[in-house]
Amino acid sequence: MKNLIISTLLITLLLSLPLHAQVAPDFLTLPYYSVADVDNAFSTFVNPAGLGIKNGYSHFIIAPIDENEKNYDFGLVLGGQFFGFTCEFIRNDLTANRNRYTTGFGLGKEWLYGGVAYSWTSGLDRQNNWDAGVIVRPLRFISFGAVVHGINQPRVFDKYLNKNTLTSPGCDLGVAFRPLWLLHNSLNWFGNRLTFNADAKLRKYDYTYLQSGMIDINNTDNYDENIEWYFGANVEILPGVIGNFTYSPELEEGPHQHDEKFVAGVTIKIGIEETGYISDKENGTGWVGFTELYHPTILKKKHERFVKIKLQGSLIEYQSDNSIWRPKQRTLYELIRQIERYGEDPDIAGIVIRFDNFSAGWAKLQEIREALLDFEYSGKSVVAYLENCGNGGYYIASVADQVFMNPVGRLNLSGLAVHSMYLRGTLDWIGINPQFTRTGRYKTAMDQYTRENMSNGEREALDYVLDELFDIYIKDIADGRGYIEEQMLELIDDGPFTAADAFSAGLVDSLIYDDQIEDVLKYFFNKKVTLITEKKQEKYIKPDYTWYDLREKTVAIIFATGAITTGESSEGGLFSGKTMGSSTMMRAIRKAREDKKVKAIVLRIDSPGGSVLASDIIMREVKRCGEDENPKPVIVSMSDVAGSGGYYIACMADTIIAMSGTITGSIGVISGKMSFNDLFKKLKIKSETLTRGKHADMWNIDHSFTDEEWTKLNKETNQYYQTFLERVAEGRDLEIYDVDSVAQGRIWTGEQAADRKLVDLTGGLAFAIQVAAQSANIREGESFRIKLLPSGYDFDLGNEFMSAAMRNMPENLQKLVGVLNTETNWEDGESLLLMPYTIEIE
Repeated sequence: MKNLIISTLLITLLLSLPLHAQVAPDFLTLPYYSVADVDNAFSTFVNPAGLGIKNGYSHFIIAPIDENEKNYDFGLVLGGQFFGFTCEFIRNDLTANRNRYTTGFGLGKEWLYGGVAYSWTSGLDRQNNWDAGVIVRPLRFISFGAVVHGINQPRVFDKYLNKNTLTSPGCDLGVAFRPLWLLHNSLNWFGNRLTFNADAKLRKYDYTYLQSGMIDINNTDNYDENIEWYFGANVEILPGVIGNFTYSPELEEGPHQHDEKFVAGVTIKIGIEETGYISDKENGTGWVGFTELYHPTILKKKHERFVKIKLQGSLIEYQSDNSIWRPKQRTLYELIRQIERYGEDPDIAGIVIRFDNFSAGWAKLQEIREALLDFEYSGKSVVAYLENCGNGGYYIASVADQVFMNPVGRLNLSGLAVHSMYLRGTLDWIGINPQFTRTGRYKTAMDQYTRENMSNGEREALDYVLDELFDIYIKDIADGRGYIEEQMLELIDDGPFTAADAFSAGLVDSLIYDDQIEDVLKYFFNKKVTLITEKKQEKYIKPDYTWYDLREKTVAIIFATGAITTGESSEGGLFSGKTMGSSTMMRAIRKAREDKKVKAIVLRIDSPGGSVLASDIIMREVKRCGEDENPKPVIVSMSDVAGSGGYYIACMADTIIAMSGTITGSIGVISGKMSFNDLFKKLKIKSETLTRGKHADMWNIDHSFTDEEWTKLNKETNQYYQTFLERVAEGRDLEIYDVDSVAQGRIWTGEQAADRKLVDLTGGLAFAIQVAAQSANIREGESFRIKLLPSGYDFDLGNEFMSAAMRNMPENLQKLVGVLNTETNWEDGESLLLMPYTIEIE
């Protein structure tokens, strides 16, 4: 209601401008558009507010067609998104040739758009003109528009009266209505196919043109005596074929007086090409042009179009818009939505996936594979092309209908491995003493510093997880390629493979070069096939003609990625990885919680944990979402890893969803420091410390813990562990004893965690969004919006520059730098909820 009041006030403001008289020479007869339903380049003429609607650019040539005389008039219409420019050239006027040029600007968002237009003429003694317009779309099925013409009361020289005459604003008011949306708001494309509109053009003339060309200066008309009404309908009869119908009652007075008239026309859209014609039996107007966005049509011959998706480099979870040095990286959410869009596009027959040094975590690989399976279930094809491919790439490729490979490529299908590096010997050699304490047998996050080999607890946990992941891996590939699992195990033991060996083993279907893919696809489909790149497919993006609806609900996705720290989030730099700052996350969750349009929240976690303090701050904000007067459900979606602090921030959610291969759990605490005392002695470095307080230098790097300080450290760590158990028990509705039995710092896969009640359901981000929608009482088929948070990270030029430099470092060196500098994310002595390791598929 508040938004409707604001929109009403804006329209009232426009209409409150001085309205006395309107004298404007006629120019081209345009295709009829309602001021409430225009969003292309013709908006510059009709309602500049339509330029703010983001439906791409369009460019047209228009020409009136008069049956009674030759007509050399024509016009150019350019623009349509933020900016528009038009030219009208009148060449058959009785008095003189004249031209009019108009430029317009429009801005807007969601349901409210505004714009201005400025025009100037040649061949007329007429001052330049300003127009202003507004479009308000509060509901999916209704739109309002208003335009005030001649706000600046442009001067016109009247040759009959031999004097300058001030013209005054006129006003166009319009409403457009889409009745099909009232049937059901999930009809999407169908709901946009029928639009009714009604417009009223209000004009006031202080004198009237007579048929003889003279002026009756004694006749003064009012606005209500010169209302020109238009009632119209646009209907998409077939995809790409749109009928236009307009009726205007008789107008008895004013220079625009006319008999009752009926205008009909047709618009034909073939891809990006558009042509149209309207006529009232005597006169007509035709136009031809093209648009930036693609319109589906049945008139254009269809090819079997395949889109090539190139998966290159690392797939990430989320990227801030604030980065200027970092190249745009593909995110999992964007990739999944892209595959979904291709599945919904009737013009796309299939996808060709190509891998180029591609890497992603276990859960991300599973989500991509599931998205491709859904794509195939829609009746479309997936083809994979390999050159040098590893385990992760082939795991995705195994879902394809056909797997092609470069004749001299290599398939590194060799099974799964977990690597653990231990630095204790190196640290002893250089004189650094790692002093850490932990809770739980399996809390081995600092074993890489404190041990020289794998502990029994670490080996037990890793073996259990690795067995589960390997079972998933074997089963899924066997299902995809039509093997039984025993055969797949034998093939794994025979790997890696050359291209020829992979073909002989049936792991790939054809050995071809990249430029032969299109020809091979033609052979398989026995019809014309077009293979295009993702970039070219962008040219086929369809315009969104759906109007905004203030009633439409929103699901917010909050990306919680990186090591958890206090303060602001960071995209990382040369000496630190991506971090999840408690202040940034707190604002994002609070923003979603306080937004009345947001009805549910998906917390997407990809984090190994971090600071106890920061984790608790974020957890509290999650918990508050269910404690407000109008509680909002929080659905956690776990990506590759959501362990330790990553699980801490999840435990208070209403529902926790993880992929079967997600690494989670690790409920435990570590604390301690690195002591450089022996190193300083070797380097002959001496230091002296003055203290006030028995433990003032407890966290000093040249000081080793005393027995009393070890006792304090262990006590603090155990207290934090007890708090962790209590938080999980409360959030998961479990007994503390039951939580402790599956805690002790032990990691689990998503499937294993579900068996232990740490996770509710298994599935990916798309499934979590569906669950969130259901939790928000959004009916099946009902449309809703997605809002991505946080909106951005604080920009740090130093980190941006360092990150750009780090991209040129070898990948292994980047990983080593990341490991060695992990501690820089936290304060000295800060207790941590940190995962012991991450598992990557190579």
